[in-house]
Amino acid sequence: MPSVASGRKAPVLDAVSEWAGTQGFAYTGLGDSTGFALTGQVAGKSWKLERGKSTRDYIHGEELRARAELNLNDDVSVLIMNRPLKEALEKRAYEMYTDTLQTTADPSLPEEMRWLAMYPEAGWDSLAPEFWKRYA
Repeated sequence: MPSVASGRKAPVLDAVSEWAGTQGFAYTGLGDSTGFALTGQVAGKSWKLERGKSTRDYIHGEELRARAELNLNDDVSVLIMNRPLKEALEKRAYEMYTDTLQTTADPSLPEEMRWLAMYPEAGWDSLAPEFWKRYA
């Protein structure tokens, strides 16, 4: 996404901000000229979407993060990622475990890598099969 050297947000972010306002969502610029957060309610449920620099070493560039309050058990989480990333993380976690002969999930690993090691992949029928070919 293009940035503007003056520190002003890029024109495309002006469009995102404008669109958010028409939908009743709050727009907040984040740190640099390309990051932002959208917050609001959809069907009476709070949600937040952020775009910004990744804090994870396995994601290069920027990432899109989303959270929604669905009034479910606090232990319920959903993680969706593209298949190449899933395969790379599984390989990395496997190598880390087998290189040190660990038999438990290392708490210093990113949460996503621990989840991949501990839980089987699941899906739901309401999404098209094409989605599941691309995402896990």
